[in-house]
Amino acid sequence: MDRWALKVWIVGGGLLLALLGCDEEEIRAYQAPKDPVIQQPVAAASDAPTGQAKMRWDVPDGWEHVPEKRPMRVATYRINAGSQPLEVVVSSFPGDAGGLLANVNRWRGQVGLEPADEATVADSLTAIENEGVRGVWMDLIGPEPGDAGPTDNRMVAAILRDPTGTSWFVKAAGPSQVVAEHRDAVVEFARTFRFSGGRQ
Repeated sequence: MDRWALKVWIVGGGLLLALLGCDEEEIRAYQAPKDPVIQQPVAAASDAPTGQAKMRWDVPDGWEHVPEKRPMRVATYRINAGSQPLEVVVSSFPGDAGGLLANVNRWRGQVGLEPADEATVADSLTAIENEGVRGVWMDLIGPEPGDAGPTDNRMVAAILRDPTGTSWFVKAAGPSQVVAEHRDAVVEFARTFRFSGGRQ
C-alpha cells in the first residue's frame, strides 16, 4: 500500500474490505466475538455465538493468556520472555472507532510524541492484509529519557477492519527496549487475524 493509498484511507475513515477464502488448516487458532468473552486459546477455534462476527487469530507459542476480564478488551496476553513481561491487548469497536488519524495521534501522545499530520502518519504505516481483514501497523518510539517526552516509551500497534465494519486493535506498549524485543512477534500476531464468516 503506497503513501497515497494510506492517505485516502485516513481521510475516508475506512478500508476497502475483501472477504477471502480460507483453505489452510488452522493451528492454535483463537476466536473471539466483539463482546469481551475471554476464553483460553484452544487448538481449533469454534464458531462464534449467534449474531457475532467471527474473527480468528493464532496465539504464538510462549504467550500466556490472561483470563481476567478487563474493560475495553477482548483478550489480553502476557509475554514473559526477555527483560520483563509485556502485555499484548486485543480490543474491538464498531465502525472506525474515531478514525485512523485520531487513534494514531492519541497513541503518539501516550508515548510522548507530538500529534502528526496525515502525511506524516501515512509514512509511519505498513499495510496488513489477510483473509477478509485489511489494516495497518505502526511502531511509535517516544523521546529518549531526558528529552522533551515523559519517559522512554514505545508502542507497537495495529488497526484492522473486517467486512462487517468492525475495527480491531492490537497493541503492546512499554519501555522501548522491552517493546523492541517483541516487536516482530506482535506484528506477526496481528498479521494472523482473519475473518471466517459474517454475522449468523
